[in-house]
Amino acid sequence: MVLLILLQAAAQASPDIVLDARARIDEVRIERNGEVSLEVQGGTGSLVEVQKPETRGRTRLRNVDVAVRAEARISELKENPPGAETAQPN
Repeated sequence: MVLLILLQAAAQASPDIVLDARARIDEVRIERNGEVSLEVQGGTGSLVEVQKPETRGRTRLRNVDVAVRAEARISELKENPPGAETAQPN
């Protein structure tokens, strides 16, 4: 019985969707003032981790590594009911 409970807990802990992306860029040049951002969002129960270098005012970065890991869970139907369906055009 305890083993069954542990297996169910482990199954709930694993995400339904995983995005794991990595990029290595030889050179990045920032030619204009402003802010550079990278954003990944997830819903309730999601995990998003982004690793990127800080620019610290530099206008040129070499050998830049960026990593994104996002985990998402598909909610139960009762928590996220489907929207109204629209009629198909004729």
